Amino acid sequence: MNLEERWELMLAWRNLEQRSLDGGFAETLRKVYQDCMTLPPGQRVYPGCGQDLMRAKYAGWVGLDLREYPRVLPWDLRLGLPFREEHVTEVRVKLTLEFLSPSQAQFFLNEVARVLELGGRFTLTFRDLELLLARNNDPGGSVQDRVTLQRYLYGSQLYAGGARRSCWVLEQVIDELRRRGLRQRAAPQRSGQLNHTVVVEKAEERAMKCPRPGRTLKGNRAGDFWGHA
Repeated sequence: MNLEERWELMLAWRNLEQRSLDGGFAETLRKVYQDCMTLPPGQRVYPGCGQDLMRAKYAGWVGLDLREYPRVLPWDLRLGLPFREEHVTEVRVKLTLEFLSPSQAQFFLNEVARVLELGGRFTLTFRDLELLLARNNDPGGSVQDRVTLQRYLYGSQLYAGGARRSCWVLEQVIDELRRRGLRQRAAPQRSGQLNHTVVVEKAEERAMKCPRPGRTLKGNRAGDFWGHA
């Protein structure tokens, strides 16, 4: 995905988020990128954090989210992660991967592997489609369970005007992480009735090839947006 394609994806989200992506917001993203790229190694990052960053346990973390929250940097995760290689010791993602399309999610996982240092930890909580389906097919399940599944698959006003864009099962997630050199630290844990939490660490340099901000697929400079001219 080159720089122009990323920018088009951002523009495509105008209606979804009902948020202006005009030149002012573009300049905000540019500043966040430049500031994060100058941070020293050892960062702990929470993409898609929402209001979680207000909790005391996340003091000192860098939070990224498309919506505006206190202490959170505005960022679109489809642009990747605005950090240098191996400058992050820990990444936490909670119920965010589902809002990316399959290709966007693949790119995002590439970015997690890229920015993590060796031995760095990645904690991923996601809604497991198999758990959702099992709950929905349970004769003892409630009407609310079925409504949750419908919202998950087909969207509702609660989800910013659209369905969640990709569905995941535990074995698939573990395989995707393993392919990127991310090894399980412990057995996956159920998180609530419908979610799984996987904790992995970067065990080897096996990040998938992916374009970096400010570069095209061929490695040529394309710095109009990122300020790399």
